[in-house]
Amino acid sequence: MSGPAFQVDSTALTAHANMVDSIGDELTTAADAGHTVQTDTGAYGQLCQFVPALLNQLQQAVVDGMATAATSAHETANALRSVAAAYDRTDRATADRLRNTR
Repeated sequence: MSGPAFQVDSTALTAHANMVDSIGDELTTAADAGHTVQTDTGAYGQLCQFVPALLNQLQQAVVDGMATAATSAHETANALRSVAAAYDRTDRATADRLRNTR
């Protein structure tokens, strides 16, 4: 009697990895844009010079978070591709062993 079985579509897994990579690219673009639009200290006049410093600090935290998420997305995409390749290698090796058992 055999145990539970499952199937993995390595092509679909690779396509998913590409989508995750694309999301990582978008996050990188957003983080880069966040770096470019930081507020100048003179933007709110003499009286409110402290406002840009507060906003920039908060903005930097968000930008850092997006950059971290982008890195994580790219690493996840690479891991998914590795898993898909490992499934393909294992399937080929198993098929070869089965062909050679005749």
